[in-house]
Parts: sequence; structure tokens; C-alpha cells
Amino acid sequence: MLLREKINEIRQAKRVSIDRITKTGISKNKYYRFVSGEGSLSIGNLQKLIELLTVSLSEVVADSSERDQLIFNEFGDYFTLDVAEYEQRAKNAARRYMATKLTAYYTISTVYELGAAHKKAEPTSDYVDDLYNGLKRQKFFTIFDLQVFRILVPYLSVARFFKLYPIFTTSLLTYEAYNPADGIELMIKIHATAMTYAVSTAARARKYLDFVLTQVSNMRGRPFAGEFAIMKRLANISRLYVMGNVDAAQRAFDSFFGAAKRLDMDRLYASPNMHTFNVYWKKLTSHAPEKLQPTSADTVLVGLDESAGISFADVPMGAAFEYIMKLKKLSVHEFETAGMSHSKIYRVRKNLAEFDVNDLFAAMMAARLDVRDVDVYLTTN
Repeated sequence: MLLREKINEIRQAKRVSIDRITKTGISKNKYYRFVSGEGSLSIGNLQKLIELLTVSLSEVVADSSERDQLIFNEFGDYFTLDVAEYEQRAKNAARRYMATKLTAYYTISTVYELGAAHKKAEPTSDYVDDLYNGLKRQKFFTIFDLQVFRILVPYLSVARFFKLYPIFTTSLLTYEAYNPADGIELMIKIHATAMTYAVSTAARARKYLDFVLTQVSNMRGRPFAGEFAIMKRLANISRLYVMGNVDAAQRAFDSFFGAAKRLDMDRLYASPNMHTFNVYWKKLTSHAPEKLQPTSADTVLVGLDESAGISFADVPMGAAFEYIMKLKKLSVHEFETAGMSHSKIYRVRKNLAEFDVNDLFAAMMAARLDVRDVDVYLTTN
């Protein structure tokens, strides 16, 4: 079922009359031309429709024929696949890349080739280099990029990890108001890795630890997400130790560890070098607090300018589109390959024309946007 057909089906199932739709500013003729396939809708009108129907774009696309043409939680089951499944998905994405020349499919194919090589105990360095270089060129990670980073983490050196970590933390600013469960898990695991890498040696701790603890302490998310609260509490206890309050920090950690153990929270933080909170704490406290303080000779890790993070609140789609192109260093050619005309790309970027649904799908593939990235825009705009 096509997206337009699915929307009409939802309208009928929820008994939303055409009169209610026209009150949003969408004419009866425009709506019927859209659902019949004779016309398209602007993103503004699409937003009005899904708000009226009380659904998200992700929910609608999940049951539509367009799902397979888009990036839609592409790597959700990545860690559960066997060799044959990795190889088949890599081939499917490679075929799509050859047919479309869209970078998204090339990246997807490489990620699955990495998984297959790892399972077969074959060299993975070429795949890792390719994916790492692709992420390093960007100044902003969309949900697709965040998933690639999460998969790549176990293969990265500490230095490479901390090249990407500031981009990761800046990108999270966009998703503060939109944290699906798998997104929370992804954020937590990458922050956990950053914490354990930072305390692996005193030298690394001096360079990275303060930055990492600050990023974890500043995490924002759904207030009822216990995972966030636990991680922030661990960071605050760590900071207490680093400040030299050793006895107070130890007492606080003992209390924290007992509660976390009862709740079986350790399972959330499995990362390279840290399988339990206790392992992390032992690594941290193996260094005297003064050795964890940065010195004037250290090159302190610096995050990206916060303006590099995209806040979609009250930003027209054209402006958001322009910003994503800039931060991800995307060429106009990529969007033309996806199906947008050069003139339409220019007019949309300058807010001289509106995005319509067809433009949106093309832009999503060119910019490697997940459907949930668009949900973020529609939710916060």
C-alpha cells in the first residue's frame, strides 16, 4: 500500500471527515488529488494531516510501500544477524547503489560487509577505514549516521573514537525532544564507551575525562528514562572523585552500585573494556585524583560549536535542508541523482518553493535521513 493510500485508510478508520481536513487549510480537491496519485502535498500540509490523524510519519511509512525505498531503522537488528544475512543485505544494498549511485546504499552495503567479515574472522580494516572517513568528514550525524557510529565503535582506536565523539555529542542536541528507546540505548552505549576509554590510562583521562563527564552530565532526554538518570549519576560520582573527594565518592559509588546491581542496569553499558560499572570504577580509582586533572601541557578535547547542532524549532524545511547539506558536505549532484531537479533544489534551499512529499523522499535518500529524522522536524517545528 502506498503512503497516500495508507493515509486515506487511517483517515477512514479514524472516521475523520473531509470537512475536518478542509478546516486545516487543505482543500477537498487537493486532498483527493493527493490520495489518488494525481498530485502531491507540501510538507506543511502533510504535517497538518498527520497531526489531525494523530500519527507520526514513521508509523505511516512503516506500513507503506515506500518503506523499502527509504532508510527506516536500517540497522535495528544488525547485531543479531548471521553471516549469510549480512552478505545478502550487503549484496542487496550494493545492487541498489549500482542502480542509483546514492551514497546511502554504498554505506549500508559497507556496514553489512563489515559485519560479515567480522563473523568470518576476516580482515575488517578496509571497511572500518571507509566508514570512519565518511563520518569524519561530517559535522552533524543524523540517526542513520549515529547507527553507523554505534556499529563502528568496537573497531575504532581511542584516538579515532574521540575524533567522532564531539560530533556525536553535538548532534544529540537535535534529538533532545525525540528519544525513542533504541535511540536512548545507542546514546548510553556510546557515552559509556567514552567514559571507559577516558579512564583507560591516566594520560587519556587528563585529555578526555572532563569533557566526557560534562557531556554525560548534560544529557537530556525523557525525564522518566531511568537509563539517563543512572548514567548521569555515575558521571557525577566520577566528578566527585576527580575533584579529590575520595571517601565521599567511594561511599556514593557503593550506594549507586548496589542499586544498579539490583536493577540489573549493567546490561545497558556493555562496551569495549567496560562490562560492568565496577570495572569502570576500578579503572577510574586506579589513578590518584590529581593524576586525572588536566595540565597546561595537555591538548584538551574541545567540542564543536553548539551552533553546528541543528535545532528544528521554528526553522522552515528549506533552511533545515540547506543546513544539513552544509554540515554533511553534500553536493547538489547527490540530490539530482535522487530525483530532485537542480532548479527545485535551489528554490527549496532559498525557501522560494515548498518541499512536497516526493521531494522529501528524494532528499531523505540523498542526505541519508531516516524517517525518524523527519519526525523530529515535524514534532518540533
